[in-house]
Amino acid sequence: MHWELYRWVWQLQSPLFIGSTPAGMLNRCRLYVPARAMWGAMTAEIARSQNGGGHPKYKEIGLQLKEEVRFSYLYPAEFDGKEWREWLPTYAEKGSMGLVWRREGTHDDALKKSDREMRFRLLHTRPSTSINPDTYAAEDGSLRETECIQTFWRNNSSDLSPVAMVGYFFIKSPALLEKMEKIRMIFLGGDTRYGLGRLKRMAWSKADAIFNMKPSLEEQDPVIAGKRILAHSRPADQSMRGALEVLFGWDKNAPHSESQQAKPWFVPGSYCETSEDESKLKWTIDQNGLWQGKALE
Repeated sequence: MHWELYRWVWQLQSPLFIGSTPAGMLNRCRLYVPARAMWGAMTAEIARSQNGGGHPKYKEIGLQLKEEVRFSYLYPAEFDGKEWREWLPTYAEKGSMGLVWRREGTHDDALKKSDREMRFRLLHTRPSTSINPDTYAAEDGSLRETECIQTFWRNNSSDLSPVAMVGYFFIKSPALLEKMEKIRMIFLGGDTRYGLGRLKRMAWSKADAIFNMKPSLEEQDPVIAGKRILAHSRPADQSMRGALEVLFGWDKNAPHSESQQAKPWFVPGSYCETSEDESKLKWTIDQNGLWQGKALE
């Protein structure tokens, strides 16, 4: 059975925290949502919706999603009056700007922002601390600030534009597609118990391209052709330019890494520096939403 591709839009109903490497007392936040976080949120919602009063079958549903669905990363988007337009990362091939963000469907420099400008437009911080139960005072050394993606874009004008996250998913199970379509609200990212990460689905439609890149839907895993990567990726033999980071987190209260050797991955926005035709630069999307480079044909 071949894959089907869908695009969806989730508008923030509360601030969103997607953790990154901390800096001192600051818990930093990513400007995008990794596929693994979306997989976890959908697993929780589907399992709870069909538990029938018993214990939700998180493991069973999670494994089913990994087998029959592939999630893309989600990127911040704003409404232009007609539709939601996502901002996508890319490393500048010329000059010294480094990581920049460009709004989908345009090459206008006015709609290109540095990473610093994007973080200013999207993020705010929330102070927090642990309370000592014996003294009801702040625990020593526990004062923190947490970056969060806010619910509205910070603009120079007085107009308030809501923030949404836009992404795609591949699916090959009609029964699972029906269950996912019924989910209109999800809780995503960290600190959801404190009210963060509540998103409402605003749009859902079938698509023929993912972030303007044509996919191949007949393979065992979806395949995308393109020069720029929009997920954490590991190339096969391509010459890459961008930044690297190790993916590491927690799974069932145990350390989890996307690779046993904990080798670094290229971050979203990195690109292949090659003279080859873009159609020959192919990436498979694995069960965790990571892109694995295929050898040039």
